[in-house]
Amino acid sequence: MRPDGERAFRAHLGLHREATWARGAGHTSRCRYPLSSFSLDAALLAAGGVLIGIVGALEGAKVFALVRPPGHHATRNRGMGFCLLNSPAIAAQHVLDCRAASRVLIVDFDQHHGNGTQEIFYHTSSVLYVSTHCPHIFPGTGSMEEIGEGDGEGFTVNLPMSAGSGDVEYALVYRDVVLPIALQYAPDVVIVSAGFDIHRYDPLGRMDVTERGICAVVSTCLFIAEQCCGGGVIFELEGGYHLDALARSVGAVLRQMLSEHPSPPEHFVPEMDEKVPPSVRHLKEKVRRTFSQYWEL
Repeated sequence: MRPDGERAFRAHLGLHREATWARGAGHTSRCRYPLSSFSLDAALLAAGGVLIGIVGALEGAKVFALVRPPGHHATRNRGMGFCLLNSPAIAAQHVLDCRAASRVLIVDFDQHHGNGTQEIFYHTSSVLYVSTHCPHIFPGTGSMEEIGEGDGEGFTVNLPMSAGSGDVEYALVYRDVVLPIALQYAPDVVIVSAGFDIHRYDPLGRMDVTERGICAVVSTCLFIAEQCCGGGVIFELEGGYHLDALARSVGAVLRQMLSEHPSPPEHFVPEMDEKVPPSVRHLKEKVRRTFSQYWEL
C-alpha cells in the first residue's frame, strides 16, 4: 500500500471507530454474540492484517492471514454472524480502487454462505465470488439462482453442498466446477475465505470433511493462483469452532502453501473418481443449466 493511501485508510478507520462507538450500545443491541469495547479494535486489526497480506499476494506471495473476528457475513452497513467488518471485501475493494488489480477472485469454503461478500460485489464483474456452503442454515442466502445483477450477472457462483458432504464431494466440486470457472475468469489475485467449520468435528458443522478434503480444496485454489496470477493468493480465516480440528486444518493448509507446486485433488482424495455421488452429479447438472451462458462448462 502506498504511504498516502495508507494514511488515508487509517484516518478513515479512525473516524469510523469514533462514529461507531459514539452511537452507543443501541447500535449493537441486535447482536446475538458478546461485544466489548475492544471488539471493533480487534475487527480493525483483522481487516488491517488482510490488507497487509493482499499486498504480498499481489507480489506473488502465498499468504495466510490468521485473524479473528471473521468477516464474510458483514455487509456495507452492519455486522452479523460474528463478523463486524468484511475483511476480504475491504481487501478486494482496496486493490481495485488502487488499480493494483482489475479482477479479483474470492473463493469462500466456509460452511455458512458469505452473504456480506456477495451483497457488496453483487453488481460488479470486477470480483468473481464463488461459494460452497450448506444451504438452509444461517444466513439463509446463497441459492444457485443468486447469480449477480447488472454488470455482475454471472459473477456470483453459489454452489450449495448437501449436508453431510465429505472429502469426495468437495474435491469433485472444486476440480470440476470451481477450477474451470476461475481459470476462465483469470483473476489478478485470489482471496480465499477459509472457513473450517466444514470439518466433520466442528460443533456448528453439518459437513463431513477431513483434512484430506481441505487439502484438495486448498490445492485447487493454489493451482488457480499459480496459473493466473503468479501464485499470488491470500487465505483469510473465517469459521472453525473445534479448536483441535481448526489447528490441524490450518496446519494442513500451511503445509500445502509451503509446497513448491500444488498437488492435484486426487492426490489427497484418490477415491474421488471411483463413483460420483448423486448430490455432486445433480449439482454439476444444475450448474451447467444456470451458468452455461456465462462460462464454458
